[in-house]
Amino acid sequence: MNNKIKHKISASNQSGVKLKSTFISLLKQAITVTLRYEKVDYPCAINILISNNAVIRDLNKRFSDIDKITDVLSFQMQEFEYPGWSGLINKEFDIEAGNIPLGDIVISLPKVTRQANAIGVTIEQESTLLMIHSCLHLLGYDHDNDDSAKLMREIETYLMRNMGYLDYRTIK
Repeated sequence: MNNKIKHKISASNQSGVKLKSTFISLLKQAITVTLRYEKVDYPCAINILISNNAVIRDLNKRFSDIDKITDVLSFQMQEFEYPGWSGLINKEFDIEAGNIPLGDIVISLPKVTRQANAIGVTIEQESTLLMIHSCLHLLGYDHDNDDSAKLMREIETYLMRNMGYLDYRTIK
């Protein structure tokens, strides 16, 4: 893949917690690594919203009909015939922005913090895994059966190792 492709990965912090710019950069890096792995050969746009539990619970209820707090939600904007960039059916190009909008990711900082503490990892590690996981969802991957779940776990493990997290859990 051409490393000169400029993806537009924007992040908005509405969690109520002041975050270091290095944390935001890490989230963006996780997405960039995932896009590179998928050999995404066209500029894409992904929006990240760092939220709180109330916001993510409301979104989860409105869009998934699940009335509970979750760690992360992905809102895919493209259609895929099969998982991965090569499965993209039609490139819905945003002419004005000059890219393909892949979708939005919403992450609950309080939920992720609790999860990280419960399993004994850093918030950065847990958030990195969730960004990779969510970006894979935006690229058409899912874990609705054993085979697709296994494939996602393998890719997540590979990318986490690529980012320097050698012994880390994968989402089950």
